Amino acid sequence: MRSKGFRRALTQLIRALRTGGSLSDIITLIADDVAYELRMKMKEFGERLNLIGVLFMFICVVFPVMIGVMTPVSSLLGSLIPLEIVFLFYFILAPMLSGMIVYMIKLMEPS
Repeated sequence: MRSKGFRRALTQLIRALRTGGSLSDIITLIADDVAYELRMKMKEFGERLNLIGVLFMFICVVFPVMIGVMTPVSSLLGSLIPLEIVFLFYFILAPMLSGMIVYMIKLMEPS
């Protein structure tokens, strides 16, 4: 098995059966240990997800709105941002960045 917790639990159960220990106590201890590990992994994942959420909001929400506001303002001031760059960002770069962030979150999920 690839699960470290399952391997450790199986080893402890076999050891308890060989030595004649109380199986209910061993199973309770193993369940508590595995539950604690999962809680720690979820807490760590939540902390990392908080930072990624802030980055996602900036890249996929704030930055496009800022470009959308700056384009008309820059045209009024005389320095026009080329529409090709705006379209490139909105239709190619922003969706790619969003997809990369979602994929990165999926890779970081605790198993």
